Amino acid sequence: MSSRLFQKIREERGLAYSVYTYLTRFENCGLLSVYVGTTKEDYNEVIKLIKEEFNNIKENGISERELRKAKNKYESAFTFSLESTSSRMNRLASTYITYGKIISLDKVREDIEKVTLKDIKKAADFLFDEQFYSQTIVGDI
Repeated sequence: MSSRLFQKIREERGLAYSVYTYLTRFENCGLLSVYVGTTKEDYNEVIKLIKEEFNNIKENGISERELRKAKNKYESAFTFSLESTSSRMNRLASTYITYGKIISLDKVREDIEKVTLKDIKKAADFLFDEQFYSQTIVGDI
């Protein structure tokens, strides 16, 4: 666990036990989600730190090293996800349902490698625009 949010919220500040992000992708839309398991007392500080980090990425981007690390992590996770027949079947069904076609393994790897710092900046400018934020809270906050 070495994401910026994990490091800042859990490791540096000790404000949560669990911190992670995940994507829900469709052909022409999607969702970037951040999950944080925190306390009522730390909730506002956690939200502030998430927004600060998103703004930092929007303003300053990420380093080439971070991009390489992310590509390696994504490609490794992708490769390991193909180890079982059921995982391969689920991947094929998911890509067909989402995109209306089967996307080859080589194409996925090629697309990962094509991502540039400029692409990340463009995505951050869009994804981290506060007008698109929404929150779901479970518990007594």
